[in-house]
Amino acid sequence: LGNHGGGGGLINTLKDDKSIEVRIRSAQAIGILNAYTASSTLLTGLGNETQNPVKIEMIRSLGLLKDKNAVQILLDSIRNFEDLPDIRKESILSLEKIDDPAVMPLFFDQIEIEKHQDTKNLLKKTLRDMLYK
Repeated sequence: LGNHGGGGGLINTLKDDKSIEVRIRSAQAIGILNAYTASSTLLTGLGNETQNPVKIEMIRSLGLLKDKNAVQILLDSIRNFEDLPDIRKESILSLEKIDDPAVMPLFFDQIEIEKHQDTKNLLKKTLRDMLYK
């Protein structure tokens, strides 16, 4: 990340850098370093980010941070991005890491209406894993 530093530098880099690769690495660093102060930037940035690889890393970092404030946004990603399976998959995996029992009934509901077999199978597996921890 060069001269971008940590904490505030990661946030600025994630929001402002023109390089997709640098924004991806910033999102990764936020999760790996457990930079919880950047959580709100990840949440708001998901709506503003145009590049899916960056969004995927932001979602992954929210899971690593175990940010319960991300639950609704991640659930919405599962419901609303039917044509973006990688975003949906990472949202499901991040919700498993966050481990909020409130998502379980919503996973059951999503399994019932899910059209994509791969996503349905991942929802089932994740729900089993959450139930039997």
